[in-house]
Amino acid sequence: MNCPKCDGNLKSEVIGSSEVLTCQDCGWSVATSYVDPIYEDATIYRLYIRDGNVLNKYVLAALSKALGCNYLEAKNVIEGGRSLLFEGDAVKIREKRDALDSGGVAYDIEPDFPY
Repeated sequence: MNCPKCDGNLKSEVIGSSEVLTCQDCGWSVATSYVDPIYEDATIYRLYIRDGNVLNKYVLAALSKALGCNYLEAKNVIEGGRSLLFEGDAVKIREKRDALDSGGVAYDIEPDFPY
């Protein structure tokens, strides 16, 4: 895409909830609203814990945070093997995934999670 003012190259970037096109040559720019695709995703995702997670304080802390439970309940979930932890929209699944990632918890998300 070229600049309508000088025919220079345009650079596109997302800043907050706006997408901004800026000419690299003359500085001309235009902005429009931008909605992150995750907020428009209507898919219901399922997050499962994998078998074989190491039982340590980091995993327990991350799992208890993601599930909103205490360490004993988190320990029981880990010892129970592969099981469904959570089902929900993309935004909620991302929150849970990020919490699990912080402690190195092994999990699966179905269907494939592109975020």
